[in-house]
Amino acid sequence: MPSSRLCLSLALLSVGCASDPARPAAAVRVDVAVNASTVRVGDVVALTLVASNPTDREARWSSGCGLDLGFEVRASDGQVVETPEFGICTAEARQLSLAPHALMVRTVGWRVGSAARPGGPVAAGTVTIHGRLGVVDRTQRSGTSVAVYIAP
Repeated sequence: MPSSRLCLSLALLSVGCASDPARPAAAVRVDVAVNASTVRVGDVVALTLVASNPTDREARWSSGCGLDLGFEVRASDGQVVETPEFGICTAEARQLSLAPHALMVRTVGWRVGSAARPGGPVAAGTVTIHGRLGVVDRTQRSGTSVAVYIAP
């Protein structure tokens, strides 16, 4: 079966294809900037998250925890050590959208160590903060990440 027919067949089943232009959220880039390069557990760090939609179609996604854009903190071994979904999250999920070629800018406060993975606090050392489109986004997005040193 030709690939175009396969995509059409899958689209009719509401599965879609990875290259399907009807799913522009997959192309959204999320850049991160921080207001400090060295922090301690308990500090509140301002994270500026900038989502950009490079497509000609509206991008749609869902998020929760009161955040339109999310983030994750990864240790030097690549393991996620902190993210808002690890903390207590009671806000309901909502649907969001970003117009073609538009930007969404959000600044959120990250209390270092407040949303650590189950099993322990964030250890001292260098971590990398990555932006996410919504809180539970698992896509490895393109975008600028930032390194922060957590002091002992």
